[in-house]
Amino acid sequence: VVWTGTRDDAGRADVIVVLGAALSRDGTPYKALTRRSEHAALVWKAGHAPVILCTGGVGPNLTRSEADGCREVLMRAGVPRDAIVLEERSRTTHENARFAKAIMDARGWRTATEKSSRL
Repeated sequence: VVWTGTRDDAGRADVIVVLGAALSRDGTPYKALTRRSEHAALVWKAGHAPVILCTGGVGPNLTRSEADGCREVLMRAGVPRDAIVLEERSRTTHENARFAKAIMDARGWRTATEKSSRL
């Protein structure tokens, strides 16, 4: 686990999946979501996948989803809107994965690389 957590061996995949993370009370992405999204943008720019799938629903007392916060960071990093897909129903990491898989299945995507909070 320690060795795996310190390496970045992203290969070619159909999609990059960014797991959701909390937004602040005003709806801006916290550091974890910002780091995940910025790293996913770098992986996308390196050509590891043509699409990024942002996951995460709307938390309590918020009006926007974690996935939308991810998209904001990605677009600020230069990823075009048409390279970003949102999954906005999930409320847990388990749901992030389950709902992301349903989107992948519907679009015929078979492989994914996940970028979490390593950077």
